[in-house]
Amino acid sequence: VKRFCGQLKLLPDYLAKNGTDTAARQAIAQICTYFNQAAPLHHEDEEQDFFPALLRHAPQAQTDVDTLEAQHITLHADWAALNTQLQELLGGRRTTLNETLLHRFTSGYDVHTAIEEPLFELGRKAIPQAERQAIGKIMAAGGTETAVAHGGKLLQEKFPIANGFAAFIEDSEGNRIGLHSPA
Repeated sequence: VKRFCGQLKLLPDYLAKNGTDTAARQAIAQICTYFNQAAPLHHEDEEQDFFPALLRHAPQAQTDVDTLEAQHITLHADWAALNTQLQELLGGRRTTLNETLLHRFTSGYDVHTAIEEPLFELGRKAIPQAERQAIGKIMAAGGTETAVAHGGKLLQEKFPIANGFAAFIEDSEGNRIGLHSPA
């Protein structure tokens, strides 16, 4: 998410200098794929699997979980508006982005990840390993199954990494995406 937000932050200046050239179009396509597919799946996985487990073992995280869930709603709404503008850029119907909207979206993710990342660490400490592994398998399976169901393909099955599990998929447009779920 940080990589794609970083690309979004650079986009207005790039567009002003280069217009919607091939490089801009490719970057926009990758950004849209991530925020249309991977980000919503990640939020859904958190809400359905990770947050309930975390709250069972670390109820003191309730305020942060409530904040993140509220931010999911705001981030999705801001993304819908920004995605419309990005699609208009790709379609030649606009040449610039609303920088206030772009800033609100990217700074919203900055705040979101600052709250979220410590909760993942708390989950590693508070949730028993067997339960973390079960959650990780569910989260990784859900992302890969969704991609395949929408015309993508699985490039690499779920495998363990230092802080959870990862898998690699290719979406229906040929974009390669890494999926991560906490351990």
